[in-house]
Amino acid sequence: MNDRLAVYGDIVATAMLCRDWYHESSSKATWTSIRNQFLSNTYLAETGFSLGLDHCVIKDAGTSSVSDKMMAIAVGAILGAVHLDGGDNALRHVLAQLRIVSPTDPLA
Repeated sequence: MNDRLAVYGDIVATAMLCRDWYHESSSKATWTSIRNQFLSNTYLAETGFSLGLDHCVIKDAGTSSVSDKMMAIAVGAILGAVHLDGGDNALRHVLAQLRIVSPTDPLA
C-alpha cells in the first residue's frame, strides 16, 4: 500500500509545485531546478530522516535499518495520504512544513 500511496503522493506534489511554477511565469530551467531539488528521492529521504521518521517505518524481518529508498517512499506515501484525506490545502501545508516548496511560495 505504501508504494501506491507514494506514487500518488509524488504525482500530486509534483502537480502542485508545477501549477505554482506555471502561474509564476518562471522559466523552464526554474521548473527543472525546483523538481530536481525538492522532488528528488534524495531530498525526500533526507527530509524524512531529519524528522526522525525512520523510527516510524515498519521494516521487514531481517531489515536492520531504513534505506534512503524506503524513506523516500515513506515520505511520498505520507504526502499521498495527506492529499487523499485533506485535499490541496492540507497537502500545501504539509509541503510547506517539509520545506518542499517553490522559492516564491508565500509559505516558503
